[in-house]
Amino acid sequence: MKNVSFSAACCGMENMPRHYRSEDLFMALCRECSNYGANWACPPFGFNVSELLKKFGCLYVFGAKVVNPEKAVRTSGTYEKSVAYTGRIFKEVKSALSGLLLTLEERYPGGLGLSAGRCDVCPACARIDGSPCRFPGRCRHSLESLGFDVAAISENMLGTRLLWIKDALPEYQMFVNGFLAEREDDEIMKSIESYLEGIGS
Repeated sequence: MKNVSFSAACCGMENMPRHYRSEDLFMALCRECSNYGANWACPPFGFNVSELLKKFGCLYVFGAKVVNPEKAVRTSGTYEKSVAYTGRIFKEVKSALSGLLLTLEERYPGGLGLSAGRCDVCPACARIDGSPCRFPGRCRHSLESLGFDVAAISENMLGTRLLWIKDALPEYQMFVNGFLAEREDDEIMKSIESYLEGIGS
């Protein structure tokens, strides 16, 4: 993958700073999103998020920083064009990292992969029609949907501040995924780093 660099880190759930997660804040933000109640990976959930997280002892996060070409930044022009450009990059990166989530879940049973952004396995989520998820084995929640502050995690754990689209493309885009594990394990980090090295070469 071109113009992409990867980073990874882990944090024990017991030692996680309070500002890394605020369920009340992010649930309020989710309610304002068009995906609220319309995507099976998004709130409201049929389970208690805090109770779910009690099962895990460690959060691993890994980010993909994509530097936008100078020409693309100069010519992006409008917010709409910038969003369209970002969407294409997002799909490419998300596809590459989805394999890592599946690998981790297979190697470390009991873990839970967390994808960047909403689930987009289907063109239109079955939840819109009140139907069950078509591919529950591929549907992944995002860090935000479980109340994690991705901006704080990216800046403090991965060393990269999130940039947002305004009138033009930002200098770079940062996509953050996660893996909740029952306990901290050096082998998990080695698996993550090995996979990222493979797709980055």
